[in-house]
Amino acid sequence: MLLRDLMALLTGANAALRERFPEHVEELIPELIDLVIDETDPRLKAVPGVRAKLEPSVRGTVEYLLAIGERIPRSALELSPGEWATSPEINAIFAAPEDISRVLGQSEDLRRYFQSHGDSAAYAWLGAERQERRVLGVEMSGEVLRQEVAQINVSFATPRVVFPAATVQDARIELGMAIFRGLLGVVMQRIETAQARTKNLGEQKAMLQIRLRRLKGRSADIDALAGADVTKALEIKAAERALKQAI
Repeated sequence: MLLRDLMALLTGANAALRERFPEHVEELIPELIDLVIDETDPRLKAVPGVRAKLEPSVRGTVEYLLAIGERIPRSALELSPGEWATSPEINAIFAAPEDISRVLGQSEDLRRYFQSHGDSAAYAWLGAERQERRVLGVEMSGEVLRQEVAQINVSFATPRVVFPAATVQDARIELGMAIFRGLLGVVMQRIETAQARTKNLGEQKAMLQIRLRRLKGRSADIDALAGADVTKALEIKAAERALKQAI
């Protein structure tokens, strides 16, 4: 519960929850480091200097979440085909109303949520890949219509719905946890890369096993908003190949 409670604090939970936390969030850093190690692989405790390597990044992650906590939206839009014509935000992402139904139906996160909770609605996050393309268009300059003006056309691709929850605040917490896992995933990759340079074959195999277990067992992180399922699958295959070569 430590990570979820911390995310509730950082994303603006109620005052009663805040009072249960230390005045300085840094006092939680040692527990968070233990949590990261336990969730990744307890054998990391045997890696020399792993706590010292994790501490700056864990503290930096907490500070980052504190800084962006107020920027995480507190309100929601209704995502349904009926809203496509009246909501400019939804219209900008979906080319047609039927695309909304397709994306909702393809969301594995939503399917699992409804199966386990039995709810008929949920709060979730809508992610999409922002694409920019340089085009030539027209624009008004005073009373003159100018032709072939360089412009940037912005569109959104591969929309996906992730991190569903029962309330807006719970959805904010889920996003905070995803950000935390994503940033710590980067840290773990750096540690794994540093350990891979060792000439000790046993240590190399141990780190590869830890990496493979982390990739297969980790919860979704912030990359899920951009659609990283294929990338994760490729990372798992690469780790499996490297482990076979090290045996």
